[in-house]
Amino acid sequence: MSELDVFLGLIKVGEPQTAQGIGVFPLFGPTGALKYVLLEDALKSESVAITEMGQGGSVPDLLAVNDSDDKVLIVEGDELVGAKQNRLVNASILLGEHSKTVIPVSCCEAGRWRAVSRKFKTEGTRAHHKLRAVIAENAYVSLRAGVGARADQSAVWREISSSLDEHCAPSPTEAMHEVWERRRAELDAFTKDLRPLSGQTGLAVVTGDEIAVDVFDHPETLDHLYRRLISASALDWLSHRKNKAGVDAAAVSQLLGKAAKRPVQRFPSAGMGDDLRFASKAFLGSALVVEGEVVHLAIHTTDAAG
Repeated sequence: MSELDVFLGLIKVGEPQTAQGIGVFPLFGPTGALKYVLLEDALKSESVAITEMGQGGSVPDLLAVNDSDDKVLIVEGDELVGAKQNRLVNASILLGEHSKTVIPVSCCEAGRWRAVSRKFKTEGTRAHHKLRAVIAENAYVSLRAGVGARADQSAVWREISSSLDEHCAPSPTEAMHEVWERRRAELDAFTKDLRPLSGQTGLAVVTGDEIAVDVFDHPETLDHLYRRLISASALDWLSHRKNKAGVDAAAVSQLLGKAAKRPVQRFPSAGMGDDLRFASKAFLGSALVVEGEVVHLAIHTTDAAG
């Protein structure tokens, strides 16, 4: 039995909160012993810098330099803004103390290759659920090919272009960031009354019959990302106005149970630990495991998984 099997078996599903057509199920998993700082805080303190790879840059790679005594968690799906073009992080990564790490990313701004800053920053924007699933599917294929967590850049651009059209968010550089700017007020309205519960370490966001699961090893990590994760799924709902959530707590538990039964493939992470991947015709999953502990588990159920 793997660390992931144990972790999945310990997750409990609570009663959902609702926001218009979205259901948000609280998940309660085991708390880990690893200590780390989140990337956003590390960037603000300037203990971590993320830059292009040298003067020329490389679209699918960025360099993360951690000069601190802390481990730093970078979460899959986070947007990095600035430098020569905005990027999305392809996989969750834990940076070691005093380390230099090449992180796999995807371009989310097709029309710019011009430096606007030397370092990247974060603004709380993330890949929407469908885009995360596209990248997760690509990364799994790429990891199996032995070339790291790469994405099909053309597929990423197609999904971003479609999202820009669906949200009526024109962007001269085809920047995914524009969708968040266009919908920010609505997303704030979606999440303003939602709060994580005491001890909650994860959530399952349901839009129609699709489920996005994220579980972390500490409630504090979820607290920081809670509204952003909900908003990322809300973007998909806003673009299509899907039916109200038709999934109950038993269905979420069933998904977790099915995930625990899937064969798991283990790959070296770009940072510390291992990147675990699993899939079926109905869902895709990944887990960052460090020192025997699951730091972040993600499961996506969308058409991209088929």
